[in-house]
Amino acid sequence: MEIKQVEGSYPKEFEYLRNGTFINLYPTKNNKPDKDNEGTNNNLYTYYQTFVNTTDEIILNRVKKEMFKTLFGTISQVQCRLVLLEAGLLDELERIIHNSKESEIIWKYASYIERDNVLITTMGEALNLSEEQIDDLFIRASKIH
Repeated sequence: MEIKQVEGSYPKEFEYLRNGTFINLYPTKNNKPDKDNEGTNNNLYTYYQTFVNTTDEIILNRVKKEMFKTLFGTISQVQCRLVLLEAGLLDELERIIHNSKESEIIWKYASYIERDNVLITTMGEALNLSEEQIDDLFIRASKIH
């Protein structure tokens, strides 16, 4: 699967064509200056895009999940801790983790955190986070360098 970073107007998640579908994900405002006008161009977004030779919703949703995993599915421990600190969740999560030896070992010694790890779902539930909120934390963490 080839994923491109694209710039344009705010995209629809799925753009159906006769021979397939463009999947567009995670648009963010593009703050580049507009050459024709002073200031920034608030009509442009940067987003990720791939093309799939189908219009089948089940396949498109699978590809969408695979795109997320490819782009944001793995973050480093440092990225994880920094995004949790920024979100005000780090101290609470560490208190929860200390209740389980297995979780504590993973938290302490894993080099990377993977979104599809069952521990992430469990910790998200303990923090009352939805799947979308957890995804958002992974997206934000992946932008920390």
